[in-house]
Amino acid sequence: MKIRLDEQIITLGDYRIVRVDDYNLELQDADGELIGYYSFMCHAVKQAFKLTMNDVRELGVYDDILGDKQMIEETSEEIHNSVPLDSIYDFNSVAKEKLLR
Repeated sequence: MKIRLDEQIITLGDYRIVRVDDYNLELQDADGELIGYYSFMCHAVKQAFKLTMNDVRELGVYDDILGDKQMIEETSEEIHNSVPLDSIYDFNSVAKEKLLR
């Protein structure tokens, strides 16, 4: 295995994705603190985007576009309840098993 110490791949907002070896990516904050390890770039990018959107949401400047915390909680519950339970029977998952209990 060829070690690539701290090869920065991309910076997204206050987060950066760094390749630490041939198999692992690290998601780090602006100070270089480890947030998590990822094997796939798409997972690291998704997490960085989610964290960036949460940071923006906490500013409270874009509530008309992103929604405030109360609206997000209300719509999240509504969306969760609108998905029929029989729509999840076509795949195996530990999360699905917990949901069905």
